Amino acid sequence: MPPKYIIALSGGADSVCLLLKMREAEHDIVAAHCNFHLRGSESDRDEQFVRDLCSRLDVPLRVRHFDTAAEARRNGESLEMAARRLRYAWFEQLRQEEGAVAVCTAHHRGDQAETLLLNLLRGSGVEGLAGMEMRSGTLWRPLLHTSRAEILSYLAEHRQEYVTDSTNADTTLRRNHLRHKVLPLLREQNPAVEQTLAATAQRLREACHFYRLGLEAELARLLTEADGVYSLSVNALTAHPARLTLVHAALGDTFPTTMHAQIAALVEAQPGRHFTHGPWLVCRARTALEWGRTDVPLPLSGEATIDADRLKGPLRLRPLQPGERFSPYGLSGTKLVSDYLADRHVSLLRRRKLRAVADDDGLVWLPGHTVANRVAVTPKTRHTITLNAETL
Repeated sequence: MPPKYIIALSGGADSVCLLLKMREAEHDIVAAHCNFHLRGSESDRDEQFVRDLCSRLDVPLRVRHFDTAAEARRNGESLEMAARRLRYAWFEQLRQEEGAVAVCTAHHRGDQAETLLLNLLRGSGVEGLAGMEMRSGTLWRPLLHTSRAEILSYLAEHRQEYVTDSTNADTTLRRNHLRHKVLPLLREQNPAVEQTLAATAQRLREACHFYRLGLEAELARLLTEADGVYSLSVNALTAHPARLTLVHAALGDTFPTTMHAQIAALVEAQPGRHFTHGPWLVCRARTALEWGRTDVPLPLSGEATIDADRLKGPLRLRPLQPGERFSPYGLSGTKLVSDYLADRHVSLLRRRKLRAVADDDGLVWLPGHTVANRVAVTPKTRHTITLNAETL
């Protein structure tokens, strides 16, 4: 059987051109149309146009309706971001249901140029400036090297109509502002600016191949992970000529990219300085930059034997409490648990991930560290209990 492809079909010039070209090449195709219900009757007009076109061309069509505005409100995101997320999630679901090789979108050379400029304005790194790839996993862009002029010429030659999204003229949207305001100015300096920018993105994508190889080697050398705690040596980061790039790659999407520069700057901060994002915490430890999820506890380590007769109520495994005090074995008086652990160079992250054993009177055992004086075994002890991962 020939491979099958999902064609993202909005009804606009670019996607209609893609549909015709894929059909012309006799590929097995299924068209997919999203109605986001954001433009009133215009959204319904686009859907009807796509239905009529696919019926005339005898191309199977799948249509999905979304309440995009409600979805954006529910997730606290822009309409544009909500539509993008919904669109690509459904395309991938449809690809799997249809047993298709890839989802094909109609991004063209002009889109590539705009993407490079957008990412440049956002402050992107090398990979962002490399723009879009023609094939990114199961998402393919067959028209990426095709100009908008070539697309329109192809449609005119085939006398094929298409619909126009009225929001494409809204220059308050950043991409449209670039398309209608900025790029015309750049064309005055370079009439082939889209081609130049797209070629630059292509060269950067090729350079990214070597960039990734080097970055992977550096991460393999410097990044460690143990018990859900990721770590980069402060000494290594301080001396590294590409500290921010290394931190950016190591953090991935656990923290927003807008926080990466602040996180990299923790190398120069005092131990204990930290940032949080949801359940994630990154901190400047004594000798390393550490990050991990505080809602995933450290595994219980070691074991402790205590006086069973001195326990008050049932034993519980729980997180440490803010301002909690205890009397550590071998020390007189009480001490803040946080100070006790800090004195032993336990990082803030590991403190947050630590689960202690307590009874009704407070802490009994800090796994891997010590027991409380009040339950310590003495010559007068009659009954003992051993605490470890198996008994708790």
